[in-house]
Amino acid sequence: MAHTVVRTDMLAGTVNPAFLENGRYKKSDAYEKIDNGSIVMVGALEDGERESHVYSDVPAATSIDKLVLIAVPEIFKDTSVRKDIRDFEVAAGVVSRGYRLTPGCEFSITADGIDGSPVKGAAVGLAANTHKLKVAATDTKIGTITDVEVKKFMTFYTIKVTE
Repeated sequence: MAHTVVRTDMLAGTVNPAFLENGRYKKSDAYEKIDNGSIVMVGALEDGERESHVYSDVPAATSIDKLVLIAVPEIFKDTSVRKDIRDFEVAAGVVSRGYRLTPGCEFSITADGIDGSPVKGAAVGLAANTHKLKVAATDTKIGTITDVEVKKFMTFYTIKVTE
């Protein structure tokens, strides 16, 4: 199964660390694995932590200032087997980097990170209590697909944050 590949094209956190968050994704009080390109809600600091927040699925109509895009460098610890960037996922319990979403910023992801049929000009957002982008009918709006770019063996969908 291929996993989402993400590019942090023009996110505020690429030049200003104040727009970065650290956290671990939890669902039903247990850490779970998650793909890059997922959008999660930033919760409170974890117990006993100074910098690691609890990440969770996004409830309906959540304000964009509480959301981050998961984008962890794709580093494989087991180098005995050849891996493809599309094989990477954030393991359960691993602290992951989150980029705060701000209106006007852009990022790109592969189709594995979008439910529905992504096309240029389509609106994307999140359905209630999920973390994967969805085309059209959504409870939390994120932005619009502004470009479709094919790079070697992958197609990237550039999303401009509008909310």
